[in-house]
Amino acid sequence: MKKKLLIFGFALTMCAPTLLAQNHPLTPKDGKVHVVIGKDDNTVDEFEVFDVLVENAPKAPQYRNLPQFAIVGKNKKFYLSIGGQLKSTIAFDWGNPLSGDPALFIPSSITAALPGDGAETQFTAKRSNLSFNFVGLPGTDNQIGVYVSFNFAGSGNSYGASLLSAYAQYRGFQTGYNLTMYLDQGAAPYTIDAEGPNSCSGFYNALFNYQGNFTKHLSFGIGIESPIASFTTGTYYKRVGGENEELSATRQVTQRIPDIPLYLQYSWGSSHIRLAGMLRNLQYRDLITEKNKDMFGWGVKLTGALTGFDNKLTAYFMGTYGKGTATYMQDNYGLGLDLLPSPEIAGKMDKSKIWGCYGALQYNYTANLFSTIIYSQLRNYAKEYSGGSTTWDEQYKWGQYIVGNLIWNANKYCQVGLEYLYGRRMNFSGIQHHDNRINAMFSLSF
Repeated sequence: MKKKLLIFGFALTMCAPTLLAQNHPLTPKDGKVHVVIGKDDNTVDEFEVFDVLVENAPKAPQYRNLPQFAIVGKNKKFYLSIGGQLKSTIAFDWGNPLSGDPALFIPSSITAALPGDGAETQFTAKRSNLSFNFVGLPGTDNQIGVYVSFNFAGSGNSYGASLLSAYAQYRGFQTGYNLTMYLDQGAAPYTIDAEGPNSCSGFYNALFNYQGNFTKHLSFGIGIESPIASFTTGTYYKRVGGENEELSATRQVTQRIPDIPLYLQYSWGSSHIRLAGMLRNLQYRDLITEKNKDMFGWGVKLTGALTGFDNKLTAYFMGTYGKGTATYMQDNYGLGLDLLPSPEIAGKMDKSKIWGCYGALQYNYTANLFSTIIYSQLRNYAKEYSGGSTTWDEQYKWGQYIVGNLIWNANKYCQVGLEYLYGRRMNFSGIQHHDNRINAMFSLSF
């Protein structure tokens, strides 16, 4: 059904636009809303515009990134969508509550609660966001896309705006700041929690990559990304002035060589399987010999999404293994687990071995109602060392992340949901803590 829209005068004078309203993919596309302005034939297929803009946007499931309207330039030279999401959640924790950012549930951050602090209620709208999606020369060989988004997730109780992603795409090339290519966005299950499975690689990085197709079903990608390394530096004892003095044995230095992600993917229908790899150089300073030393880090990952039962059921999975790639499991981020002090030789560092996996099932009861269950686990391995910027017994050994939710798309703008989360952290010393959380969400996309 056609409806007339009120358009701001600025947009009228600048580009003689067409405005389009769109539905969430889980909602039937049952109508067209467009206005044609200007002398040129600006009639467009609203579904075609929708698909082009969605293809240019990130596929992170926690952000809908779906254009509710689009501005179509004169002679269809460009499409522009400005949108966002207001996401408000209420979290109730019990066990060892995760304080700080209530939008994130991070098992590696679980610590023992103080007596009397065994439960907590937190409200937040910190993962609300604003996005700008531009596609120039759509449908041509020279199509170019630019996407910029911000969320309001300042530190502490602050709601300061911060860059979420900013990138350009042209002929398969992508450059800027976006989710790492080591993450298979199409195999990431939906959670109200903005963090997601603890074994996932869901973080943003500066990058330059290329993605293309060998055949209709076989695609590939390769790129370079900013090296993000996190080491636990070592110490040793030296006799100084008749006493044993603890001195630094190693130091993390600035990294010289970009990380290299790559993948090969086979797709059919709405299903796919992806094999990915990560190659990286890790450099540190041996303070005993006063020399920089290099170590080669690597990781492999198998991911996929399999859809069946008339597209009602989707299974997501991921399994990863590596050495020196702990940072690429988001629960390990910043914990110093890429390289650890050698227990045998002062001034030497060892790569830590890691593995992780998750499995998830999403069932669509109707076009507007679905639920997801997830189990995720990661494990870090390290020989027992003494000294160090973080002691061996305090290091994060393994963690669990369990989720079950129910999500209702009330209409194309409004989404509500309820979610249960369980997280568990264990240190190498054997000390462990857990937390439970109930998340309730109200979200408006515009």
